[in-house]
Amino acid sequence: FPVTIGSAAAAGLAVAGAAAVKFGIDSVKAFAEAEQAQNRLEFALEKFPKLADTNIEALRRLNSAMQRKTRFDDDAIASAQGVLAQFQLTGKQLEQLTPLLLDYAARTGKDLTTSAEDLGRAILGQGRALRVLGIDFQDAGSQAGNFDQLVQDLSSSVGGFAEKDAETAAGKLDILTNRFG
Repeated sequence: FPVTIGSAAAAGLAVAGAAAVKFGIDSVKAFAEAEQAQNRLEFALEKFPKLADTNIEALRRLNSAMQRKTRFDDDAIASAQGVLAQFQLTGKQLEQLTPLLLDYAARTGKDLTTSAEDLGRAILGQGRALRVLGIDFQDAGSQAGNFDQLVQDLSSSVGGFAEKDAETAAGKLDILTNRFG
């Protein structure tokens, strides 16, 4: 009888130890991914001078606020902003487009990076990906015109969707997971 309890205790300790090691590895991976996402955004702010009308702290505050209201993680948002920055946006345009990016991603089920690429291509005049939302995007002939059209089209078709989506049980679970992440 004492041998059985000892064996069970040893097995329990082994399982607990394995769980602790897995948690440690997962934590290090999550930290590395978060650091990489933030580095992408910091690099974009250094590389693209049009972003000079914002700063990393303003974008981090925006991303944290969006994380609290949507199912998207602030680091994933930062990474997607780094992708959008490549399309020659100003900092204010990036701030304006970020909530609509989340709405688009939530509505289409695409990840944020793919969504950022779709919106970036629309800014360049190639808005075919927006057809899934019923948006017939036409090239306005300039990036500024395309940006304005994109904001208008997204606002009218998906504006606010990410916040509404976050009110579901699955959305609330994702928000909770992100807070503990």
